[in-house]
Parts: sequence; structure tokens; C-alpha cells
Amino acid sequence: MSISTPFIKRPVLATVCTIVIVLLGVIFIALLPLAKLPQIAPKQITVSANYVGTDARTTVDKVTIALEREINAIEDVKWINSQTDNNGNATINVSFPIDKDTNISQVLVQNRVAQAQSNLPQSVISTGVTTEKQSPSITLAYGIYSEKNQAGEYYYDPVLLYNYVDRYL
Repeated sequence: MSISTPFIKRPVLATVCTIVIVLLGVIFIALLPLAKLPQIAPKQITVSANYVGTDARTTVDKVTIALEREINAIEDVKWINSQTDNNGNATINVSFPIDKDTNISQVLVQNRVAQAQSNLPQSVISTGVTTEKQSPSITLAYGIYSEKNQAGEYYYDPVLLYNYVDRYL
């Protein structure tokens, strides 16, 4: 007699056991110590600056490049990723290895940003350059889009969808 024979002969027993296993799994998943799981995403520090009233090219030339030159001299930097928009907002993401302490990394980046402030325009210094720790791991991702009608146009404008997501989600 094999171990599966009682479950084959009694389907109600198999169903009850399945429900018990699923319920125990749901209960114990909430008790998992997530802090003890290994970090797999690199540590990330974000530097944000705003050059009010300028376009992307001017912001890159006067702000982003000046900050990147200083930040690039930090040891153990894995990579630097920067984004600049047409509103004068510059964001620089600095990634460090997994084993590097985030607080130490943030202090190193803040020190380099302070050294770069002599090369930044006065309006950028007055609005401030912020340095923050980031969590690069994605917990959940949503895809929001609008269907096209018969004429090939979207029912909702992408800007409207972006504003809706930014405001309500």
C-alpha cells in the first residue's frame, strides 16, 4: 500500500488536507523574518537638484555634470545613472555594492555633493541639493494604459493617466 492510496480512496480527506496546508502557508508567510533574507539589490543613494527656469541641456551642462564629476571619485561606486528633465530637475542615482553600509555611502555622497557646490549655479544652491537613501528593489509594478478607439486614438491621454497614477496610487 503506497502513501497516496488513502488520498485516492478518500477525496474529501485530500481536499481537507490541501485546505489545511494552504491555510498554514498563509499564516506562516506573515511570520517569515524578511529582515533575515539576503540583500540582492545594490544599495542606492539618490541626489536631486533643481535648476529653476532652465531646460534639460542647460541643467545637464551646469548641474548634472558638475555633480557627477565629484561623485565619480567615490570608492566602491558600481555605477551612476542620471536623469534630467526639461523643468530643470536633475536626479543622480549612485549604486554601491551590497556589502557597503548605506549610511556610510550616503555620507560619502553628501561630502562630494558639498564639494561640488562651488561649481553649481547660485539658484541651485539656494533651492538645495538633497541626498537620500533609496530602496531599489521593486515590490510591485502596475501597468496602466488606455485602449485605442476605432480611429486609433487613445481614450485617455497618457498625461492624464500619469497624473491619475501619481495622485491616487
